[in-house]
Amino acid sequence: MVNRSILVTRWLMLVLALAMCMGCDRSGRRGDLHQFIPIEPGLNVIVISFDALRADALGVYNAQKKTSPVIDSFAVEALVFDQAHSTAQSTPTSFASVFTGRMPFRSFIKWKLVSEQTLAGYLHEKGYVTSFITDNVQINKERHFDQGFDHFEVIESSDDADMLPKVLSSIEQYKGDKFFSWFHFLSPHAPYDYYEMSKQFYDSNYNGRFKQSVPVNYTLESPEEIKYVRQLYDGKVYYADNIFANIIEAIKVAGLMDNTVIILTSDHGEEFLEHGGTEHDSLFEEVVKIPLIVRHPHALRSGRTDIPYANVDFFPTLSGILGVPCGFSLDGIDVGTANLDEKVTLAIAMTKSEKFEASIRQRNVKLIESCTPKKQRQIFDLNNDPMEKANLGEGHLQIKDLSAKLREAMGGDPCRIIESSVQGVAPSEGLSKEQVQKLRSLGYIK
Repeated sequence: MVNRSILVTRWLMLVLALAMCMGCDRSGRRGDLHQFIPIEPGLNVIVISFDALRADALGVYNAQKKTSPVIDSFAVEALVFDQAHSTAQSTPTSFASVFTGRMPFRSFIKWKLVSEQTLAGYLHEKGYVTSFITDNVQINKERHFDQGFDHFEVIESSDDADMLPKVLSSIEQYKGDKFFSWFHFLSPHAPYDYYEMSKQFYDSNYNGRFKQSVPVNYTLESPEEIKYVRQLYDGKVYYADNIFANIIEAIKVAGLMDNTVIILTSDHGEEFLEHGGTEHDSLFEEVVKIPLIVRHPHALRSGRTDIPYANVDFFPTLSGILGVPCGFSLDGIDVGTANLDEKVTLAIAMTKSEKFEASIRQRNVKLIESCTPKKQRQIFDLNNDPMEKANLGEGHLQIKDLSAKLREAMGGDPCRIIESSVQGVAPSEGLSKEQVQKLRSLGYIK
């Protein structure tokens, strides 16, 4: 029998959401977030993120292969963001934005998170128990990523199966509290290994050098290699989907599905020679477009949204959903309440090849500026050219305007500002020998 009090509560939430919409300022476009997700204090939050997971590797984002059956099923009763982007192409710079609500060139200086208010610290002040578990050594205490977390743990393994028991134990441990937990898994980041459970994705006739594994910093020499390497990546996405299934089952067993916001996302995507590069060394869509799927236990409805979201918006948007909006100024905005008419999305690249880039997107037009001696600029119309194959060139009407907006948003010359944030410090500085070795094994340093 349906609980009458639950029906009444949801009816009141719907009335409140409609009333809020009727009171909106019609002078600018607002996000439709709260047509799907109500503002509700007191809910728990579990974020599950996978490293280097590009959006289009998932079925819910039109992947051609059945790489993510569990995530796809989860998305049916959730809100799927079709225009979610990362502010950076690397793990630490991306997480710096997520944790602080500020762009990496302000929040991640000399390869360390600056000391300021973080999302975890803010939620801790609001009564949440905060925890973070990862097996990616990039996110560590030495870089100050533990700010605001009651529990912060880096697992010394590159196999997500070794991290999973810690995650399941954490869910059971905090189920009686009001909590905010983030679990970041290394899959499907390189190296891409052969998984028996994923063999349906692999070409059984391939007998080349990458048959069992693709190392980091790899090069591709033939169309057959490109195809097989992508198959190994898809197999690792399927492995990640299996990890996700275990977590969702644990959440159900713990009785948390009805009082917990569950979020699936990534730090950045991955590239396979679409623009000449591999792994994640650029600001093209295959690298910066990420999945974002939000399941609210009392959602008004499920569906999809084209809200222009960047992960720098995570802090203010989540705190708004939880009914504890942050009252201080951030680079990110609450996409559920802000005027989106003039919203721009920025991204920067501080790559392992020491190539600095900056990009800005407004609506369907995207500009990428390279910090090479030639200062190359590329501009794309993503509505007509979503694969970014046709650079519209210096003659495009919006290139000067977007370039000026990029400088206004960053506070000056993008290349100078990105270089200044690094300040000549190597990414290995201040880390232990074991951490440096792990970074090298993942291709982050040479």
